[in-house]
Amino acid sequence: MKITHKRNIEGLIESAKKRRDETLKRADEGIKKLIKEGKSINFKTLSEAANISTTWIYKQPEISERIKMLRSQEKGNAIAKPRIKTSDASKDAMCAAFKNRIKQLEEENKTLKKQIEVLYGQIYKQ
Repeated sequence: MKITHKRNIEGLIESAKKRRDETLKRADEGIKKLIKEGKSINFKTLSEAANISTTWIYKQPEISERIKMLRSQEKGNAIAKPRIKTSDASKDAMCAAFKNRIKQLEEENKTLKKQIEVLYGQIYKQ
């Protein structure tokens, strides 16, 4: 006796479609997050940002192509990195620190030149 009834797999298909759609949404959000943060976009960084497996990403042609396109844009500097604006007070503090460092280096340079002169004198006496 052979049972010939059609299996009801519509629920499984619908569940798989729903999981795929949710994962695609997370991938899209992950890409947006990486762009916003100015981070490099590749399979690994997207996997970490979106909490999805790199294997899954490689198997999705639309995501793979998008990553490849974004990587090529990064290489051409098409994606602008966010710039950090510094205040005038911060710039003044940095200038003062640089001036102090220059002064220290100039003094060290003078000291080393004097030491070299002394050593040349000692060598010349020998």
